[in-house]
Amino acid sequence: METAVPEDLSKDYIKTLLSIVEEDKKAILLYVAFDLAVVSLTLSEKLLQDKGGREPFLAFGLGLLLLAAGLFFSYFRKMHLATFEIANCLLTLDTARAREIPKDVWTEHKTGYIAAYVVQLLGLALLIACYVAA
Repeated sequence: METAVPEDLSKDYIKTLLSIVEEDKKAILLYVAFDLAVVSLTLSEKLLQDKGGREPFLAFGLGLLLLAAGLFFSYFRKMHLATFEIANCLLTLDTARAREIPKDVWTEHKTGYIAAYVVQLLGLALLIACYVAA
């Protein structure tokens, strides 16, 4: 037999889930901003103008960072849409569904999120290697 949860507790629980998702979204946007900042700083340093034969590697590293930013942003967008679903749970006080929404988003989109990390690390490693070789 399931015990009824008081209405105030259900509202607080769902609001807490919403705030956790919002914090997660902020962290993901930091990853996007970081990748874009590294790309812009690299371009502003004019490393692509060096004639040391590293141009293709630099361009590939920058491309990887842009891809990572896109993958992170895609996950951010899914989490953003999930916040609307969670907020709708406040109307019905459906704490079980509110709890499942972030899990469902992670389960469905974790591959892209993990791929973003891997691509980001590869891009950074390539840019660092080009910088050290300069």
